[in-house]
Amino acid sequence: PDELESLASYDLDEPTRHAFTPLDDAALEPLAAAIGVSADAAGASAPMTPFVVNTLGAMQGGAVATLIARAATEAATAETGEPTVCVDLAVNYLSLGKHGPIRAVPRVLRRGPGWFVVAVEVRDAGNDDRLMTVARAVAVLPADEGAP
Repeated sequence: PDELESLASYDLDEPTRHAFTPLDDAALEPLAAAIGVSADAAGASAPMTPFVVNTLGAMQGGAVATLIARAATEAATAETGEPTVCVDLAVNYLSLGKHGPIRAVPRVLRRGPGWFVVAVEVRDAGNDDRLMTVARAVAVLPADEGAP
């Protein structure tokens, strides 16, 4: 009962905004290394290892999101020639990736002064390139982290 009372105190009519500090790829390197990420302008990939497997025997969602963010920044960096930072992700998980390697392939959709909108498809290469996830990412030049 006490838990229900505390939940009732939240005003669900008011939106909540959470601000997260973007991390550059250097700060994510230990995680990317643990996942086994390899990346270039054509995308990012990772093998299926015990580190990334969830209880369903599939690559867990955070590892998939890490691949998406890396693929987006690599594509934006290739376009601008300067390092970029992923500041936003909208991810739609469609199916489980259980075989691997898992590959995230980016495509720059829009570009503005210091920002990029990137579409990313994630596929399970070991399962006939089955489409697992589609996402949109925003990558920005670090000086423009407040860009839309």
